[in-house]
Amino acid sequence: MILKNKLYEVIKQNKEDSTVWIELKPDCFIYDSHFPELPITPGVCIIQIATELICGLMGFDLELDSI
Repeated sequence: MILKNKLYEVIKQNKEDSTVWIELKPDCFIYDSHFPELPITPGVCIIQIATELICGLMGFDLELDSI
C-alpha cells in the first residue's frame, strides 16, 4: 500500500543532498486503531515511508526483500 498522501505528505525535497521533509497526517485511518488515545506511527509504516521516499529520490522502484 502506498502511504504517500494518506499517512504523510512531502513538504519539501532537496535531491542535491537527498533530504526530504514530510508531515504526518494525524487524521489518517491508521491512527484510529493504533493506540487511539496516544497514537504512534507503526514501525512497518515508517519503513514503508522510507522506501517510498528513497524510490522517489532515486527515480526508480525498489522492493524490500527482508529487514
